[in-house]
Amino acid sequence: MMTMHDEKIWEELERNALSGSEKKSLWYKEITEISGNIVFYSFCLDTRSHGIIIRYPKTRNIYTLPPSSRGFKVRIDNFGSDNVTSDLLISVAGEEYNDIFTIFAKELLRILSNMSVPGDLIEYTLRYLRKWQNFMEKLTGDQLTPNQRLGLFGELFFLYNTIIPLIGVRAAILSWYGPDKKQQDFLFENSNGVEIKTTISKAPVSLSISSEKQLDPTGFFNLFLHHIEVIEVKDSGKTLNDIVDQIRLACLDDPEISMEFMLKLTCCNYRQKDRKYYEDIGYSTSKTSTYLVSEDFPHITAVNLKDGICNVRYSILAAVLGPFAVEYSEFTRKIKEGYIV
Repeated sequence: MMTMHDEKIWEELERNALSGSEKKSLWYKEITEISGNIVFYSFCLDTRSHGIIIRYPKTRNIYTLPPSSRGFKVRIDNFGSDNVTSDLLISVAGEEYNDIFTIFAKELLRILSNMSVPGDLIEYTLRYLRKWQNFMEKLTGDQLTPNQRLGLFGELFFLYNTIIPLIGVRAAILSWYGPDKKQQDFLFENSNGVEIKTTISKAPVSLSISSEKQLDPTGFFNLFLHHIEVIEVKDSGKTLNDIVDQIRLACLDDPEISMEFMLKLTCCNYRQKDRKYYEDIGYSTSKTSTYLVSEDFPHITAVNLKDGICNVRYSILAAVLGPFAVEYSEFTRKIKEGYIV
């Protein structure tokens, strides 16, 4: 019996189903047992969909199933042909969601396997599913726009080249809050924060600020603005896929943090199915600058606003930020304070 996620099981089930050796619609294979519940991966021949089944002892519990939604289908059945168990089947709604379903299933297995106090796994799984359904409603089916691709590249470039060497891959990925739509892209346990701005090299360079809170240093020990200037190169340079793959490689020895990274990429709408769209444009870094956001820094905060003003967006000319520049060595020293690597 396997005790770890392995997406190749779905490939095996699909091969067996398509071989026609047996005439059945639903194929499944046991992968583990958790607190008396047997977990299977499944493949439905009729819909070509991957799934996960949790077989549980029949009880008097009546579960309220969430409706099928974008990306997911759910039902309770009895595939074991007995009178003592029931099966919760969660399957993917459309092959285009297979990459997301793989993350969902792997993370669900990890969480269920690590539950310190065994509880009602079915009820927990349904709550977990509802969270993913809410998350799926926020995703778009489109590829990243050029600006989104550039912004994500900058955050990952900083994560890989600066933060991982400083504090290690686990702490680095946990400090990345850009996918969570926080005001700042990186928040550290030592009360330092970093906002990343990535621009194409040109003159004059302006940095777009999305709200009055993004450069508000209130509550921070230090708040930094880190600016990455890149040159966009067709069919050359480092692509978004390249930097994603480098970070995934750095996570190989920590499956939990590897899954956290994939979850965060999904929140950014970076999908495995879209990788082909990100292969043609690469970036060459031409300059990086770091600034300390102080009281005199040219920024707008809530303190500056009169009552009734909202939805603030503004730009800062990079040329005026020289007096606030911080040496890279001093910047990295402050970020690393308190971390043990």
